[in-house]
Amino acid sequence: LRELGVTEFGIFGHSAGGGSATMTEGTFGLGRCAIAGARLYEGSDPLYIVASRGDGVIPLERVTQAVPKGVAIASDPSDVTWSSQKRGALLLEGPVGGEEYAPNHISFLDEEANAALVKVLSPLLPLARFLKLPVLDFDVYVDRKDSAATAKAIRPSIVEFFVAQKRQT
Repeated sequence: LRELGVTEFGIFGHSAGGGSATMTEGTFGLGRCAIAGARLYEGSDPLYIVASRGDGVIPLERVTQAVPKGVAIASDPSDVTWSSQKRGALLLEGPVGGEEYAPNHISFLDEEANAALVKVLSPLLPLARFLKLPVLDFDVYVDRKDSAATAKAIRPSIVEFFVAQKRQT
């Protein structure tokens, strides 16, 4: 990318990828965004952590431990602003986007990707439940299908995070 003139980068990830976003070595001047999973980041890059009480895979309390001291914390996406701050956390305690429940682990993924995964995994869910196998909230998502509403509520704050870092450089 540097050959194309790109000199600044950002990184984001979901679940274990959220941990990767906070642990990957190097400078990410446009920021690091960890969604539904994060590890403590002690560097100086801009940082945005997003997590939900409804996540049955990575509990909100665990993600909260990854929020550095002094970082602004919001519980409503409309309260997240990036005018001058470089760090923030959106820790959802309840529903967003008109839904009845707080987003689950899978709610943060793309609706079309989730539809494909549900199509493939749905026949296996009864067996997985019977065997008490972890299904990473797919069983919850099958009943709620809330990724479109979650994206509509959450995605703007993520995009604005990266755009704001670009404006501040």
